[in-house]
Amino acid sequence: MLVAVLLLALLGCVARSAKVYRYNAGGLRVGDYEPDPINFVKGKNLFHRGPRMSGLGVGTSHRWAGDTGFAYEFPTGEGTFDIDLVFAEIFEPAQTVGGRVFSVAAEGEILLDNYDVYKKVGANKELKETLSNIKTTDGTLSLSFIKGPQENPMVSGISIRQSNGEDFEMGEAVTGEGTDGKAPDNIPDGSDFDHQAHAVAGGPYTETDFNNDGEIILKLDGTLSHSHYNNPDTGESGVIKKYSWAVNGKTISEKPIFTAKFQLGVTKLVLTVTDQKGDTATANTEVLALPSSVGGVYCYYYGDTNSIDPKLKSNPRPEEGHSNNVIDFDDDEFKFSRKDAPANIGGTDEWAARCLTDVTVLTTKRYKLSVKYRGAGAAIYVKGVLKASGGASDKGPKTITANTVLTIGATSVQVIYYQKGSPSSLQFLIDDEIAPPSALGFQSSDIIPTISRTSSPTANPDGNGQLQISGTGFFNNPTVKIGNHIASFSVVSATEIVVNPIPSEAEAGSTVAPITVTNNAGVSNVMELTYEDNGGKGVSWDQTFLKSASGDRLSVKQITSIAIGPDSKYYLGSIQGFVTNLDVDKDLKVTSQCVGDKLGDSRAILGLAFNYKSSAVRVYVTSNTLYWAFGGPFKGKVDGWANGAVETFISGCGCLCYEKKIVTGLPVSNHDHGVNGLVFLPNGDLLINVGGATNAGVNTPGNKLGGWPESPLSAAVVIAKLSKGSSFNGNIKYEQYTDPETTKQTAGDVSVYAPGLRNPFGITLLTNGEVWATDNGGNFDFGEVSKDCTTDIPFSEKMYDEINKIIPGLYYGHPNRNRGGSQCVFQGGSGKAATLVTSATTGIAEYTSNVFGKDLKGELILSKYPASGSGQVWRMKAADQAEEIAMADYSGLSVVVGKHGELIMPRVQQGFVAVLKPKYSVPSEPMVIAVSPRRGLGGSKVFVSGENFAEGMSVSFGGKAGTDIDVVNSNGLYVKVPSGSGNVVVQVTVGGATSANPEGYDFIYA
Repeated sequence: MLVAVLLLALLGCVARSAKVYRYNAGGLRVGDYEPDPINFVKGKNLFHRGPRMSGLGVGTSHRWAGDTGFAYEFPTGEGTFDIDLVFAEIFEPAQTVGGRVFSVAAEGEILLDNYDVYKKVGANKELKETLSNIKTTDGTLSLSFIKGPQENPMVSGISIRQSNGEDFEMGEAVTGEGTDGKAPDNIPDGSDFDHQAHAVAGGPYTETDFNNDGEIILKLDGTLSHSHYNNPDTGESGVIKKYSWAVNGKTISEKPIFTAKFQLGVTKLVLTVTDQKGDTATANTEVLALPSSVGGVYCYYYGDTNSIDPKLKSNPRPEEGHSNNVIDFDDDEFKFSRKDAPANIGGTDEWAARCLTDVTVLTTKRYKLSVKYRGAGAAIYVKGVLKASGGASDKGPKTITANTVLTIGATSVQVIYYQKGSPSSLQFLIDDEIAPPSALGFQSSDIIPTISRTSSPTANPDGNGQLQISGTGFFNNPTVKIGNHIASFSVVSATEIVVNPIPSEAEAGSTVAPITVTNNAGVSNVMELTYEDNGGKGVSWDQTFLKSASGDRLSVKQITSIAIGPDSKYYLGSIQGFVTNLDVDKDLKVTSQCVGDKLGDSRAILGLAFNYKSSAVRVYVTSNTLYWAFGGPFKGKVDGWANGAVETFISGCGCLCYEKKIVTGLPVSNHDHGVNGLVFLPNGDLLINVGGATNAGVNTPGNKLGGWPESPLSAAVVIAKLSKGSSFNGNIKYEQYTDPETTKQTAGDVSVYAPGLRNPFGITLLTNGEVWATDNGGNFDFGEVSKDCTTDIPFSEKMYDEINKIIPGLYYGHPNRNRGGSQCVFQGGSGKAATLVTSATTGIAEYTSNVFGKDLKGELILSKYPASGSGQVWRMKAADQAEEIAMADYSGLSVVVGKHGELIMPRVQQGFVAVLKPKYSVPSEPMVIAVSPRRGLGGSKVFVSGENFAEGMSVSFGGKAGTDIDVVNSNGLYVKVPSGSGNVVVQVTVGGATSANPEGYDFIYA
């Protein structure tokens, strides 16, 4: 203990580092580098952002300019400064010795002369140069990048610090997700926890000035801000009560969501939030308002090799559109998705490209414009007039040339290219040189949308449901038209739109309805939607909630998890350590309610499950003491990090009686990553989600995740071998508890099942036996990234949440240095194929109801944690890297499919249970909606919901008759399950009419 005290004292004496200002030139926020404010830039606002590459941080983008170059003027004040410059040659045409040569001057003195990045380090590698003792006497530090004999000057990153190590002021730092700055300075020593409020400003936000009026209108959203405060005695949860958005110290809004105008350039904002206890937190973000003008070219692609009219808005319409820096494509560099794809998914080797650009010249004279190509033909148009054309190339490349006068300024040029087979290549040259990006540009406001595919070619004649449209150019005030109907939709990104709901056939006005997307520049190509009875009914929801007997919203505090028990009732776990039992009717009114025994002091339930191989109502819960070092029963205890457990309640004593601990010794972070969701495998073993203790594998004293390292069972899905029966030992022990990072597990029938998950919260077992789970990605300022078992690198880019199929033994990429080897490396050796989703997606379930017919059944339901906003629910095919489709702006922390096909989702901080209730047409024949619980034993009683039930009806499970039928009403009955095995269809027969099974199974024998 004395050693630990001395260590803390030493850590507290470390000298404070001087302020360093770091700017990502031409890029967005990357780690400690914030976007360079364009008001510091003198010259053209031109930048290149390449794809993410391994080993590159700020080097994935750079600022550049043609003509004589560009410069920065930093308002540093008078002083002497050291400047670090980061370069990376990511522009392929310049990846050769002499491919880019330029000079750099500071305060008028050239310090890097005829500088060649590629010559020094090669391609796609970062190179740092330090300019020392640069003195400025006028308060402005000037840095110039001067055009040399080849290509354009560029820079990727700039860091500025005062040479004498003292601080200076040049504006505030910017991060995408802020923190309150209140983490303890050292390893937690038991001082009171004060990290309650957590501000999340969103962003960075980017929008383009499409109408060229010098400003944009943008919506900012701070509703993910939240408070970690909770009182387990009263059930009070933290609530953000006040929002304040400020620019340069001036408040511009006090709403969680607001819309405002922003001038071109970078605007820095600070969001300050206050919870009901008066605790405040701040987050910084920025708005980047971009001009419509963009460097480079924009190429449209056509799956039609007929003659293309030089007028873009004539037929045939393009199918895709993509931007490029230059026209210099080899065979695999054309971005057309149908090129070289298999024919059965729409691939073609006959296609065409139209590349548009404005060529800017500084001298009026005659220029040689050339296109060199391999393909079926090419043409050059200048101002819409054909200047040169050529037919198919022979064995080698073919060149066509137009000698034409270009006047000072910008002139529109089109290059049209045809291909029928391979190989393919295309180059656009000016005076026999590849036309450089500095001479090319286009207006994003002129880009028309294109549609490449839809999520389904058919729809039910009644409409409803969601239709995902994929393509390009979904910006600049888009609208969607299906037949005669202007559709309701949401823009997910510039390449994805979700129509919700799909209009009916009557609204569309046609059985085969054309789909188009229109923006201010024009209308897209046409896709078709065919209305037919495809076995689906269209997915549509009403937003509502669980209700009290009086019909008011049911108030339940701090609910985190929910499941349906063997008795067909709902069971809800809470942060307070209680399990609540609810019986709910079809109208969502609670008809009975009770609360079970309370777990021990400061024990939070984060997950809840049942073993359906038993008919007993035994509730398995995960229990945690979160923030354990800051207070409560584990404050000051060396084994506090191993306080996680799985415990059980059993029906009796009027409600639920506490029974026993099943597993003890599971790791819990000193923050809010604990022992989360859990699910039973068919053989009776239990999978348990265990959150990580670090942000990305590295622990540093006082970091925002609590200051403790990973341990043997953290950051993983673990398996408890309950199938061993009475010989199972759930009492996990470690060889020592002082240092979790080096300790070893010495006892307990619990082991790592799937490692490398940062904070897996929700987990579900599908009908086909697959296990899927959510995983929350890392945050800026919460800890660095583990490079190997001893070194780390800065957390440099935004991480998304993931939806993963859980495969035993597969490493999912979150480092754990305790386990060593490849698991020390962030994403190292990971073979996963995750779907990336928006933060924070925490709830997951398989949709198992027949209420929408074939639609939605068997798909994954994903629920976003709504701190103070309304949230989001998506649907997704259970497949690697599948696309999620937004269904509703309404969600909760976790999700379960209800007894009548509802999505039931507790809101932990808002104190109620949100419900998406299915909207559907009641059929005239009997219908089975769902069986609850869906897994169980022969001889157990289950609840079957549906329509048109009546006394005297029969129920069958895979053809076997159920017994002891108790018809509650026309919408539900209880029945005893016959003996059987496997997955079966459940059908009801009423008056000689038997319900149809639209798809899949309804009941699984455990």
